[in-house]
Amino acid sequence: MNNFYDRHSVYHSIFKKINRTNFECDIKIKTDKTKFISFLNPSSILQMKMEQLTVLTDLYVDGRFLVFILRHLFKIKVQAASADYSSIIEVFFDHCIKSRYSIALIGGSESECKRAAESIKKKHCDLKIKVVRSGFFANDYEIDSFVKNLDVDVALVGMGAPRQELFLKRCSELNANLKIGMTCGGFLTQTAKRDDFYHPIVLKLGLRWLQRAFEYKHVRKRLVHDYPYFLIEMIKLRFQKNRRI
Repeated sequence: MNNFYDRHSVYHSIFKKINRTNFECDIKIKTDKTKFISFLNPSSILQMKMEQLTVLTDLYVDGRFLVFILRHLFKIKVQAASADYSSIIEVFFDHCIKSRYSIALIGGSESECKRAAESIKKKHCDLKIKVVRSGFFANDYEIDSFVKNLDVDVALVGMGAPRQELFLKRCSELNANLKIGMTCGGFLTQTAKRDDFYHPIVLKLGLRWLQRAFEYKHVRKRLVHDYPYFLIEMIKLRFQKNRRI
């Protein structure tokens, strides 16, 4: 199968797996299986591979642009959800507290992760933060060793796509203790920078992407390169023969 149809097969699989329901309801559903949760944006979809996708049990759409594409090109009705304080992270932490789950915060530099943990603890005094670790590992062996010895109920992983999804994949293969593994992108780095990262006007106008682009070079690069390419890919997918989603 050529690369064109191979990628489109991955896109089809992603769209079929996206949660159409509300995160707040979904997170409360009890299950014996580990939940592996991630949040999609155009850049992460372009990088997603089938072996990562098969591990993820819950997928949510991060950002209005992707919501617009899904609704208007593919008639998929979804709500935006982001792993930060502008969206669902408070609901997530409250669920961890009520369930008495211990949590690991993994992501950013060592200093960023520590500052983020302090900020989160101030807002959620009863949250059992057991492990705080940088998202940078020397090699795959170090990741595997860390994952095998990770003794927590929840891993919140902010390493950026696709590294954070690959980390959850290793968790699914090497650690049977986890109840929830969830990605959070740049949440820990942003929280380390400011307790309330987004300006109130930015939140009111729905311009989180613009503030991130202003503050981070990699976000500007993603907006200029990934998003236009993603739009073209989605238009191709929409008008592909025998399309089924």
